[in-house]
Amino acid sequence: MKVPSDASATRVYPTSDTKTPVFRAEPGVEIKRARPADVHYIATNMRAADRLDLRGVNPVVALNNGLWDSEEAMTLWVAGKPVAMFGVVPVKRSSGRKKYIPRDARWGSIWLLGTDDINKIPTTFLRQCKPVLHYLTATYDLVFNWVHIENYVHRRWIDWMGFQYLDTKGAFLPNV
Repeated sequence: MKVPSDASATRVYPTSDTKTPVFRAEPGVEIKRARPADVHYIATNMRAADRLDLRGVNPVVALNNGLWDSEEAMTLWVAGKPVAMFGVVPVKRSSGRKKYIPRDARWGSIWLLGTDDINKIPTTFLRQCKPVLHYLTATYDLVFNWVHIENYVHRRWIDWMGFQYLDTKGAFLPNV
């Protein structure tokens, strides 16, 4: 999915430090470059909906994979606590994917794993989704993910963000 350019019109304030992008949404709510130290709290307090999407993978392993495989992983902080980590992992054009990914296209697998503390800032979270998505996906031709069919929280968010489902059969729904 390509994010419309008007998404950048939402108020997101980058700090003056250009090496580490930080967005301040409102007092006490920040989006910072993810660090290994963020993993433990989020993994320990991961919301049930996110565990469902992990397909049995240990939350610590999933967060570390996302942190290290993403070109830029970020952490959402609320009241001094890391409440979600997210990013985009570049998809390599391996032999099994050659027929799907054109030679010069950049595809990425977008991800977000978090805690129930996201529910403390629903309006702020939603307001920041599109501009941050635009920032993270600016160099990609297409981003995609899979969501468990019973994960109604993520499915509502996917619909709200404007992603499209590629298939509606099976336990996991691919979306772009």
